[in-house]
Amino acid sequence: MKDYLKNIVFAATLLFSAIGHADYSVDYESFCDGFPKVPIETIDGTCIGLVVGNSEKFAIKRPRSVVTIPSTSKILIVDMGSWNQNTGSLWVFDTKSQKGFQIASKLNLPHKILIGSDQMFYVGEAHQIFRFQLEGDQIKDHEVVISDLPLSKQYLHPLKNFLFDQEDNLIVSIGSRSDRCEAGKVTDCISGREAALWKYEYIENGQWSSEPEVLAKGLRNSMALASHRSRTLIQAENSTDHKSVDEPYEEINIIEKGGFYGWPICTNNNFIEISDNKNCGENYQQPYSLMPPHVAPLDMIYYQGELLKPLQNSLIVSWHGYKAIGHRIIFFNINDQGLPERNSKAYFWRDNLSADQYEFTQHEFAPRGSTGPYAQHKELTIRWHQINGLRPEGSPVSLHEAEDGSIYLAEDKNKTILRISVGESYKDLQNTYIIK
Repeated sequence: MKDYLKNIVFAATLLFSAIGHADYSVDYESFCDGFPKVPIETIDGTCIGLVVGNSEKFAIKRPRSVVTIPSTSKILIVDMGSWNQNTGSLWVFDTKSQKGFQIASKLNLPHKILIGSDQMFYVGEAHQIFRFQLEGDQIKDHEVVISDLPLSKQYLHPLKNFLFDQEDNLIVSIGSRSDRCEAGKVTDCISGREAALWKYEYIENGQWSSEPEVLAKGLRNSMALASHRSRTLIQAENSTDHKSVDEPYEEINIIEKGGFYGWPICTNNNFIEISDNKNCGENYQQPYSLMPPHVAPLDMIYYQGELLKPLQNSLIVSWHGYKAIGHRIIFFNINDQGLPERNSKAYFWRDNLSADQYEFTQHEFAPRGSTGPYAQHKELTIRWHQINGLRPEGSPVSLHEAEDGSIYLAEDKNKTILRISVGESYKDLQNTYIIK
């Protein structure tokens, strides 16, 4: 399986400074644990600092994920570049000096970076997963560990998310080629070649099986995955793109071997989308819970640290959705199995622009075709909508817990890396809101 990367350009470019406002109105006299505080309200005792801003001198275009380099002040940033193939790059950035190097270019739609149990860095491209070590600020010992992942120019969901489970197996998300599956092709869509999770079994000595096992099917786009120490594996589903702001809801699924999770036949909890079907399919697994419609969960992590007291024993999720309920970070209280606590009812907040005011309204979960129980989330970032002259709308993608317990966050649309840490929360006292 070892195969040295031939198509990627590895090089250190000129140093770049990343001081910039990233369309945030930052008061540099106010800091969040060492970084300029951005005007995003968070739960008490926490704040958000700007680590990497949108600057002409630091040319990240669409950052998708970030990890801290252990025992240093440096981070690694995966920049997808664009939705065109081979425009991605990898950067080393020193958070103290605010200087950065590009160390790899021409990556193919890269999305995720993780640190493995071997302390090597793993990067997922649309067609493969590779790993490397750092020697200074240079890549060494780079090799492909998973190759030949499905990809074509027509793929609607080409990005590959992945994680290591508690046995070091590699779980890789294979997105669906289409939104709802073309008419007459349901059999093909639920075969496991797409809309599935693949498992590459760990063998030994940093090697995985060459052929994957289809772990689960009927998962349209598994951009958020998390493995709990209890061995619970959960997935957050990016559901079908209905035009309605009210449907369908997103899902939280407990992944079981051989399970079928509904796409494209069913959405929500057992709601049949394809009228020719009498049920949701063989081995159908109902969601553990639902999340509000169109929030687009792109990452989730179990918080292990002690720094952020309100987040202890929680599951944190980034909502990237562009509609009225997304663009924020939320968290759930969890039980010993890593599962969010459930109630008979749950609520969410929707923000809407009305003239020169933002209106916030509370809504009870009311999905088609199903009832609770539901997991009630809490908002870590509060009202992260656009305010002209102050901040852009949130576009959170990936989450990474650093050694000190702070959380690093990549925003793609705003071209920023942010950091959630302890401090006085920003309070917006200058804008008018209507809360219902």
